Amino acid sequence: MSGALARRLGRLETMAAADAEQRWHAAMRALGATMTPEHIALVQAWQAQAEVRAAFAARPHDPLLTRILRLDPPALVCAVMLLVAWHVLYGSPLSLPDYVADVYVRDPDAIPGSACDRCSYYMPVRGRLLPTGQIEFGEEGYFGPCPICSGYRNGQEDQGEERVGP
Repeated sequence: MSGALARRLGRLETMAAADAEQRWHAAMRALGATMTPEHIALVQAWQAQAEVRAAFAARPHDPLLTRILRLDPPALVCAVMLLVAWHVLYGSPLSLPDYVADVYVRDPDAIPGSACDRCSYYMPVRGRLLPTGQIEFGEEGYFGPCPICSGYRNGQEDQGEERVGP
């Protein structure tokens, strides 16, 4: 490969990486706008741990799946990472209202893994993430309205639909 072609490819890769990072940060801000301050604080507290920051800095180019499996974040943090990744990659809806986030806080085995039939929002399921990226599902599930299809926002009154819970 010629030197000029290698430089051009390098610039394209740098631009693509910068674009992906901008989309990731924009999606994180958009998701954060749907979350309660308490849930945001839980995610930020995990991210602020010195060993977590060091692990990210030591291997900045690891795929997200590798990072999740290696760092084993709490269910809420894992849900945030996966919801943002699916939004950036596939355009999945972004939302993490209180009643959905509470499932991840209460159950360490909760993971976003059940796509809504209408909008493809990933609701929590009980399971674990495998190294292949697939989910090994547990026996129990969660029931409740999709926050996207129901139009739920934090602090709204129940709209007559059952809330998500174990």
